[in-house]
Amino acid sequence: LGILNNVFGISKQEGGDVEKAFNRIGSVILGLGQSGLATGDFLTDFGERVGGVAAQANLSLPVLLSYGAVLQENGVSAEVAGTAFKKLIGSIATKREKFLAVAQIADSTLTLEKFKDILNNDTAKALQLFFNGLQKGGSKTTQFLDLLKSVGLDASRAGQAISALALHQQDLNGHIQDATIDYDEATKSAEQFRIKNDTLAASLAKLQKDRKSVV
Repeated sequence: LGILNNVFGISKQEGGDVEKAFNRIGSVILGLGQSGLATGDFLTDFGERVGGVAAQANLSLPVLLSYGAVLQENGVSAEVAGTAFKKLIGSIATKREKFLAVAQIADSTLTLEKFKDILNNDTAKALQLFFNGLQKGGSKTTQFLDLLKSVGLDASRAGQAISALALHQQDLNGHIQDATIDYDEATKSAEQFRIKNDTLAASLAKLQKDRKSVV
C-alpha cells in the first residue's frame, strides 16, 4: 500500500496521517473484493503498474482500482491490464482527434473543443465517451479491431483489456461509485482489522479454556 500512497499522495492530503491513508486505500481494495471477484493482490499489482500514469491523468485511486477490478473480473492478467491501460491513457491524450472520432459514433454532437475540455478535467469521463463509441461502432469483431487500429492501439496486446472495459461500463460505474464511498468513509479496512483481532482474541480465549478443562 505504501507505493500507492506515495504515488497518489494520500497521506500528504491527510496531513501526514499514514494510518488514515492506508485505511482509505485498504477500504477501497476490500470493498472491490467484497462486491465482485477482484483480489487485493491483483488490485495492488495493477495500481502499482499504472498508478503514476493515472495520477498524472488526474484519475483518483478509487477510479483506477475500479478499472482494475473490471479487468480482473473479465480474465485480464495484471501485466496485460497494466500495459494496455498505460497505452490507452497515453494515446487518448496525444491522439485526441482520433479518439474523438470513435466517441462521436455514440454522440454525434461531441466537438473537439468539448472533448478536449472533458479530457483536461475528467479523464474518466473522456474514457467513458470513447468506450461508448467503441461499444456502439464495434459490435462486430472486424469493426472493433478497425476502431482500435484507427486510434493506434494494438489489438493483439490491448484488445482484451479495452473490450472488457467497453462492454462492462455498468459494472465499472457501479464499482467507481462504491469505491469512492469506501475511500471517503475509510472504515472497511479498520473494521476488517477489528474483526480479525476479535476472532484471534476469541480463539485464544477458547484455547485457554480448553487447556484449563484438560488440566
